Amino acid sequence: MLKFPIPERFAPAQESAYQNTVQVKLFSQVRSSIVAAVGLSVIFIVLDIIDIDTAPDLWKIRLVFVFGGFALLWYLYAMPEHARRYFERVRVGLAGYAAIGTLILEAGLVQAKAEHGVSVDFVYAELIPSKELVFIFVFAPLATPLLPATVICLVSSILFFVLGWHFGVSAALLVESMFDCLAIIFMGALFSRQYEIFSRREFLQLQRVDEQRLAAERLAQERIRFIRDASHNLSQPVQALLAHNLALEVELNRLGASAQPVMASARALFSSACELGESFQQILTLSRLQDRAAWPGVTDTPIHPILEKLLVQYAPLASTRNIALHVRATPLWGMSDASFLWQVIGNLIDNAVKYTPQGWVLVSARKVGGRIKIHVVDTGIGIADKHREDIFKEFHRLENRLAVNGSGIGLASVRKMLEHLPGHEIRLFSREGKGSHFCVSLPVSGEGSPVESAHDPKPTAGASAGKVVLLVDDNRPVLESLGKALSLQGHEVLKAGSATETRLVLEGHRNTPDIVVTDWQLADGETAEDVVRYVQELVGAIPIIVLSGELRTVDSLTLFGRECLLLKKPIDPNGLAQSINRLTASPA
Repeated sequence: MLKFPIPERFAPAQESAYQNTVQVKLFSQVRSSIVAAVGLSVIFIVLDIIDIDTAPDLWKIRLVFVFGGFALLWYLYAMPEHARRYFERVRVGLAGYAAIGTLILEAGLVQAKAEHGVSVDFVYAELIPSKELVFIFVFAPLATPLLPATVICLVSSILFFVLGWHFGVSAALLVESMFDCLAIIFMGALFSRQYEIFSRREFLQLQRVDEQRLAAERLAQERIRFIRDASHNLSQPVQALLAHNLALEVELNRLGASAQPVMASARALFSSACELGESFQQILTLSRLQDRAAWPGVTDTPIHPILEKLLVQYAPLASTRNIALHVRATPLWGMSDASFLWQVIGNLIDNAVKYTPQGWVLVSARKVGGRIKIHVVDTGIGIADKHREDIFKEFHRLENRLAVNGSGIGLASVRKMLEHLPGHEIRLFSREGKGSHFCVSLPVSGEGSPVESAHDPKPTAGASAGKVVLLVDDNRPVLESLGKALSLQGHEVLKAGSATETRLVLEGHRNTPDIVVTDWQLADGETAEDVVRYVQELVGAIPIIVLSGELRTVDSLTLFGRECLLLKKPIDPNGLAQSINRLTASPA
């Protein structure tokens, strides 16, 4: 038994979404159909004028419908929101307009041809295909709702039958035309139902794809947030571990030669903790880039201050490995993000120092044409040609580097950050066993002026122990362990767990701090900026060291004054102590 297909309706919310989707798709389709219909009408007007003897007034009737089409197009383009709100009514009205309009034209054409002696049956037979085209137009491009479309076409067929009977068309031709019209109506209704069923299935498939995509995006975001949060949270105990390890080494040194076997284990533990801390830092950076929590703000950026701050930061690491670290750069300005560039060049320096058994690392910057090129050159183990692309992959380490501590993420984060900086490129020149040369290229700034490096912290000769250090961190284990490590190195440490507590400590202590060491992000929404406000209010401007596990803009911390150093967390307490000495020592 033949069954007429009936599409299944969705739940109310889903049905509304489906109707909106169909409406958007049909809206442009209907406008295009009207444009095509108006164009055909203009062509028929030209043909009517050519054949004006047989139908002198027919073109005038068509012209009325052309103007009607233009008016409808104006309505759809000028007031699309109103048209979409009543779109179903618009389609029904347009279907009726097409059916009745063509009927009037057909009546005029039959009458005009009959008056000129043309056979009525011949003219009527010629009109049947045009009537079928109108029905197809109602069901297909207009996608008129099934019931109104069927009613309009049936009424038009009956009137067409009456028209032929009025002009004396033969009964056989009338019956034939009626059957043709009914067949087109049935096929149109069947097509309308099949189209709706297909469009509903397509809507469901697209909806499932969207749901799967959104679920995958949510899962990816959750994984990124988990990795970021885990890396950040785990970096705190790693920082405490590094500080406790330093205290352990100090105590073992006091015991003398008898503690040397244990000292070797302590140093191995320290090395592993440093590697773990570096891994957390790199994973945190990559995760923040992937979820856009850290995004570059490209602006005029002075290059020399960044390189000098990196010299201060990595000089302790180079010193422990007996590597000579040099920075040579003239005052230059580039279009970059200071925090991203600081992180990129810092990773390259860190990589160069670690993989240079002996010799030197040179960091330089110079202007070449319209670009600034920052070079990081070392005399290390070098990289074979076949591995030059592999070293930029996450967690990739070369076989000849297995003896060196490293996470295998640093160069991956370098490439990732440079991908987010417009106009930035990195090139590698290296020979295995002969060292490596990384070159970061960036656009020259059109503005900006040379800055004097005196406004930035400089490496200074000599160490100056016995300073008063204000240490601020909301993580109590980190605060206590880092405070103990600095105390063992001869510093007097004032400890505070928040910016508010900083004020109380300063007001209750007779000694003025020589330097402030503070975590960037504190509890209850406080930051290092709040700490510095209290310090500058109570004791004036003093050197600042900011510890941060996140990307921070190096030169945007204008509140901190000229003697400010930003260090990545977790940090080697020895390196922190050397940075304190450099910032508080008198210039050589």
